Amino acid sequence: MAETLTVERAAKSDFDELMDMLLVCFQSKTPDHARFEELYPDLYRPTDRDMSHNYVVRLGGRIAGCVGVFPISVSICDQPVVVRGIGGVSALPDLRGRGLMATLMDRATADMVADGMALSWLGGDRRRYMTWGYEVTACGFHFGLGSRAPGYQNLQGKASNVRTADLESDEDWDLLWRQAARNPKLAVAGRETLRLKYQRLHQTVYVAGGPDEGGHIVMKETPGSALLTAWAGEPEAVGGLVVHWMENHDLRDVAVDLPWYPDCYCPVFKQLMCGYSMSYSGSLAVVDLARLLETYKPHLDQRVAEFGLKGSVRLAAGSIGAIPRQEVALEADGR
Repeated sequence: MAETLTVERAAKSDFDELMDMLLVCFQSKTPDHARFEELYPDLYRPTDRDMSHNYVVRLGGRIAGCVGVFPISVSICDQPVVVRGIGGVSALPDLRGRGLMATLMDRATADMVADGMALSWLGGDRRRYMTWGYEVTACGFHFGLGSRAPGYQNLQGKASNVRTADLESDEDWDLLWRQAARNPKLAVAGRETLRLKYQRLHQTVYVAGGPDEGGHIVMKETPGSALLTAWAGEPEAVGGLVVHWMENHDLRDVAVDLPWYPDCYCPVFKQLMCGYSMSYSGSLAVVDLARLLETYKPHLDQRVAEFGLKGSVRLAAGSIGAIPRQEVALEADGR
């Protein structure tokens, strides 16, 4: 007889066991995998609220499987929206093949629908999640920045008083937040959450100038590679900080992922670009198409106006007959 798996939310009292369980699971394939509370201090904290984002199943009195579902505030085409990110999907090595992941994902996605989420996101090229509607998404462009770029010399000396930020210092964080608040893609996360995100493993924050004329960058530094994960402040100061970093490290090439829609920082990164490729760094599932359309409508109205069309955009979504699918109708200027 098939065993019955009961899904529950983790609690503060499960913190140590869950962190150990995740480490065992991920080190079974990646022996040097770091602890999750060190990798993501903004997601894994010993509080009931933070732990409740993890769905777990128990077998034999121990946590046997987990799916983390984390609320993430993002900006899509300058429209703020909360999505749920999937992470920490795992099952103990000796219990794999017993349907733990499927049971947990079924519950997690059902709750998303019930809670009115529009989108869900998970990292990486993970085609096994297609069962739940996730499709690999082109997130933007992957730039390689280097000292051979034609605009490299133009940005030398554009960052003054460069130093490493102390994230434990309230004074330093006040400065960083004032700079970050000017970048909607960072500010949407919120002051305290962003502070924890900046403390993720292997990341260092470099700051230049002050809140009005300076900027900062967040570099993820691992042996043999460097990834620019966040930036804020004056564009030229950001470019100057990248150049300063290259001049003071043996590794003189930096990678950065940029969105489809250009912003004020893109011209600076283009000056430092030595090469680029498409960035496929995530999978996206549409949980509630009607809600997603409602979020996008102001952006679509603006685009219609830019093209000189009359009227506004009408959005509609609904199933046809017994077919469980959603369809969209876009109308502008009566068409």
